[in-house]
Amino acid sequence: MHGVPISIVSDRDLSFTSRFGHSLQKAMGTNLSFSIAFHPQTNGQSKRIIQVLEDLLRACTLDLKGNWDAYLPLVKFAYNNSFQASIGMAPFEGLYGMKCRSPICWDDVGERKLLGLELVQLTVKKLLQAGIIYPISDSPWVNPTQVVPKKSGITVVQNEKGEEIATHLTSGWRVCIDYRKLNAVTRKDHFPLPFIDQVLERVSSHPFYCFLDGYSGYFQIEIDVEDQEKNTFTCPFGTYAYRRMPFGLCNAPATFQRCMLSIFSDMVERIMEVFMDDITIYGGTFEECLVNLEAVLNRCIEKDLVLNWEKCHFMVHQGIVLGHIISEKGIEVDKANVELIVKLPSPTTVKGVRQFLGHAGFYRRFIKDFSKLSKPLCEILAKDAKICAWPKRRWKAYVIYYASKTLNEAQRNYTTTKKELLAVVFALDKFRAYLVGSFIIVFTDHSALKYLLTKQDAKARLIRWILLLQEFDLQIRDKKGMENVVAGYLSRLAIAHNSHVLPINDDFPEESLMLLEKTPWYAHIANYLVTGEVPSEWKAQDRKHFFAKIHAYYWEEPFLFKYGTDQIIRKCVPKEEQQGILSHCHESACGSHFASQKTAMKVLQSGFCWPSLFKDAHTMCRAVIDARGSGS
Repeated sequence: MHGVPISIVSDRDLSFTSRFGHSLQKAMGTNLSFSIAFHPQTNGQSKRIIQVLEDLLRACTLDLKGNWDAYLPLVKFAYNNSFQASIGMAPFEGLYGMKCRSPICWDDVGERKLLGLELVQLTVKKLLQAGIIYPISDSPWVNPTQVVPKKSGITVVQNEKGEEIATHLTSGWRVCIDYRKLNAVTRKDHFPLPFIDQVLERVSSHPFYCFLDGYSGYFQIEIDVEDQEKNTFTCPFGTYAYRRMPFGLCNAPATFQRCMLSIFSDMVERIMEVFMDDITIYGGTFEECLVNLEAVLNRCIEKDLVLNWEKCHFMVHQGIVLGHIISEKGIEVDKANVELIVKLPSPTTVKGVRQFLGHAGFYRRFIKDFSKLSKPLCEILAKDAKICAWPKRRWKAYVIYYASKTLNEAQRNYTTTKKELLAVVFALDKFRAYLVGSFIIVFTDHSALKYLLTKQDAKARLIRWILLLQEFDLQIRDKKGMENVVAGYLSRLAIAHNSHVLPINDDFPEESLMLLEKTPWYAHIANYLVTGEVPSEWKAQDRKHFFAKIHAYYWEEPFLFKYGTDQIIRKCVPKEEQQGILSHCHESACGSHFASQKTAMKVLQSGFCWPSLFKDAHTMCRAVIDARGSGS
């Protein structure tokens, strides 16, 4: 210490009242005064110090559970760097005569080599005891283990100025398996996930809801014995294989959704909806919702499906489903997740007009006769064909969602590569319900970003983000900033906050729901799968040909699906939708104007099929070539 205190005020602590304490004070010439906790001289600091220590220890034990004692040095360091009003500084500064070199922010500890062998050992031990993994020694598939940081709970502390700030008190760690190489050679499962809009329409407009959440959902799915060795991972404590589906496999979302639909197949769209591990139960009355809840819970017990009761909500009037607030009123926008862009400057150039149309397209479904209103602006672009010769089909694409994030002080110090990857992680996490199970292309002008997904020796934070992206079928492509004008414009736009929500227009003149203009080509197949009957006028040869192929189809109201020879399930498409799918796979930004064979394969990879697919692709590509030759 710097010097000897002349007087000490204590609330009768044993350190000062003992015989040794009296002898030490007498030898040093220090005067000891006793006080209650809130004596004016102490200003209540004794009581406050004890309270601060209790808060620190409570947060540590709640977040870290049984392993909390390993983080006591971090708690001690946090307390020593907390501002104390009694001495006008932090204990660290009083002891060493200087401030701590870096702010207390355990979530952003400086980069260092991956550590955490104790955490790996503890995780392996828990998984072994639970029977989720088992030792293996002869697997040809081996995937490395990574220990990555994860965010801890947030607490409120005082800084050196006496201001209350929110900070991460401690830093937790998570054990992940790097399945990038396994995912690269895995045949993608294109099981169709539910359409978000249809799910929201079905669950809305009910007075009572129950929201259930699965507990460690992926671990409830058993892996086939023959495939368990492919999930093998290695660590310093041995080589193990998973008996149950781990996090990080590219086909895990599709597999989990298929399993949930098979469990609740007779209840979905009737009394409940399920999207991954989120279950929504609804009812017209309290009693009806309670009966529906009982049926779902009994099914969970029957199928050994475990729920996380801490995240379940029962008999409520509204809740958040897939980023939207649903209630008896209908579907509402979640203000916490959506920010409206307002006060756009009036366009004065062709480039500005194009940008304005892109922004205005966000409100297209809420604006009646949008195409008529925007026609004058579209004609401005069409006047100079050399500059803007876009096909009319391109105008059908419009922005469906805006999202933004303000970087905190630590994130603003990230390198450009980290900021670019942070943007990708933020976007995929925010729109996960829409993107999981689909092929995703990210366009960026930062070319180094696409190499990170295969980088083996990245920093800890980057590895954590990369592992979070493993469940997405993701591809990163280069695109110059001048070509990606909408993204560049948004990144430089000063957004004015507007708390007013636009009124929802229920009039959708351009929409037609479940409209069949003519009998689809698969009508006989669907009728047979539902009723077991075939047309009586069929001849023996027709019946023989029909029954030879019927085993490859299955009906799931209101769609027909087909098992391909490659064991991939695809949706059967009616005639009126075929041309649109072909055009998208051939002419969209992801189509690359392939030849007929590759265009047809692109359709199959997207999860669609029909009998004349290759013939239709050849006809369309031939028509495009002829149109180019004639100069049209």
